[in-house]
Amino acid sequence: MNETERKKINYLKSVTTATEYRHLLEGLKIAVGEGIKLGMSISASKKEFEKVLRKIKYLTEHPDRYVRGTANNIIEHAKEKSRQGIFGDGVFIMD
Repeated sequence: MNETERKKINYLKSVTTATEYRHLLEGLKIAVGEGIKLGMSISASKKEFEKVLRKIKYLTEHPDRYVRGTANNIIEHAKEKSRQGIFGDGVFIMD
């Protein structure tokens, strides 16, 4: 991790509560994980995406714009990964 990344992380920690920061990390973990893309059914991929939304959607209205942007970026990444599973190289059992 370079100095710029460290500063960004420290800034996020300073403007969020411990719970908000934990929710960002949990949402990110789901968004970058393989479960959202490699589910065995369309509904499994959608459920993983919905987990991300439940964790961090409220942060898209945070008073700090950096927190809002980070939450929106995580959601967009999760949405894209979910689409890759549903429409891309994922193989699904029909629900």
